[in-house]
Amino acid sequence: VNNPVPDENLIPDPTEDLTSLASNIKDLELTVFQKDQKIKFRDGQINNLQIQLKDTKNELENTIKELENIKGLYETISANNDNSIPSEKLNILQDKFNALNKENEKNISRINNLNNQIKDLDNNLLSVDENLKDLKIKNQNLTMDNKSLLAKNLKLNENISKLKNKINEQSIEVEMYLDQIKKLKDRSLHGG
Repeated sequence: VNNPVPDENLIPDPTEDLTSLASNIKDLELTVFQKDQKIKFRDGQINNLQIQLKDTKNELENTIKELENIKGLYETISANNDNSIPSEKLNILQDKFNALNKENEKNISRINNLNNQIKDLDNNLLSVDENLKDLKIKNQNLTMDNKSLLAKNLKLNENISKLKNKINEQSIEVEMYLDQIKKLKDRSLHGG
């Protein structure tokens, strides 16, 4: 007697969607971790640049003070037009003044450069933050989808069990009917 067997294609494969979803969640978690590491690295860079900027500003302030002192001394000497200071010392002061002026210009350029680097890192950090927020939202959505699929999978497994039980019950009933039919045929053939 042939037992009726349901077509396997009628029941969806519950593992198919779950594995790809789990893989997506793991990929997102890895991406979030990598973004966190980039944020920490950029925070360190920003802190280092801010320290460099502070140091450079201090150097600039000191250079400006020294430059002002030399400038004042130079102007005093020039105003007095006193020949009591040898021109050699005056030339040394002039050279020192010129060197400090160059150093001052370098420091100003360095400060501007450091400020630009800090702005760039801040902009990159904002971009990473936005990406991280998007990834967290996707991760939450995938987690909710995963839970939903797990619930559906459990329900499908329950329905499959019920269907198998029903098939077994019907198979038993069919066997009983077939036995009864066989007995009736035997009676009718033997005149019973």
